[in-house]
Amino acid sequence: MDSSSKEQFARLEPVRAIDRVASGTPAVFSIRLQPDHPALRTIEAMFVLARRGLSMLKAKRQIEAVIETGQATVELPTVEDTSAVVAELDTAGFEA
Repeated sequence: MDSSSKEQFARLEPVRAIDRVASGTPAVFSIRLQPDHPALRTIEAMFVLARRGLSMLKAKRQIEAVIETGQATVELPTVEDTSAVVAELDTAGFEA
């Protein structure tokens, strides 16, 4: 592989896949499954948590805990608006 190919495939800078909220206060949420929701959107729910300061791994584990046990308590470090978190989780099939 010549140097021009290496440069072409080199990662120039870290890519941020998640737009995190700019500011907010810590908040604790109790997350549960919606009993009559037609389809869970687990990936969407993980992004809701990750945008508020959790790592993707921690967000994934919290959503998995909700699915396995029916409930999880999550502390989010940066919540700009609690009603926005509740609404976004609601569209994903979760109650907060």
